[in-house]
Amino acid sequence: MLAVRITSGPIVQSFVENFLQRGLISPEQSQRLERAATQDSSSFVRLVYSSGFVDQQVLATELSRHYGIRMLEETERPKGPVLPNCISHRFMREHRVLPLWADQQTIAVAISDPSDTAVITAIRVATEREVELRLATESQIMSLVEKQLDSAPGGPDDITD
Repeated sequence: MLAVRITSGPIVQSFVENFLQRGLISPEQSQRLERAATQDSSSFVRLVYSSGFVDQQVLATELSRHYGIRMLEETERPKGPVLPNCISHRFMREHRVLPLWADQQTIAVAISDPSDTAVITAIRVATEREVELRLATESQIMSLVEKQLDSAPGGPDDITD
């Protein structure tokens, strides 16, 4: 599978136009995002998150609708680390992902940027499981990752990344 990061082109244009038409961003913000997408190696979704132009929850809802991925529900939050030998806390923080549960064939993961197929592929390879996605905001994921770190037996210092 080819892993690509959506940074420019028709998909970005489609997102920008959709956000503009729905009044989620202004024409000036649209131009700034399009310019940034051509100059930055970050995914377009990450650029929108970092710009602050669109509320995180609104962005997650839009991504959920666009990609057909369910939003993370309260009942799906993990009670503890899931496959910690396969997915480090460092990886979770860097890529804004959180494993939710796993069985022998599948791992469910909350993700803030479903356009970053390289991260999804890395999870699939590291866990040797099919990946089932849930959408969550960056702040939701980071809060849950930090709670996991804080609840480690010796606190955050007891987890090696």
